[in-house]
Amino acid sequence: MIEPMVQRKDRFAENMAVVRHMALNALGQHHAEISVARKRCRFSLDDAFLAFHA
Repeated sequence: MIEPMVQRKDRFAENMAVVRHMALNALGQHHAEISVARKRCRFSLDDAFLAFHA
């Protein structure tokens, strides 16, 4: 039997990939007419956007 902490550590990369995918989907659905890369930069500095989508 694998211990729970080992399982979490082994799946960390997969879990982070899911989180990144969800974040990129949210940025893609936002109505701003700029690229996703620019949205990432702009919204990373915008506390109001982060609080609204938390």
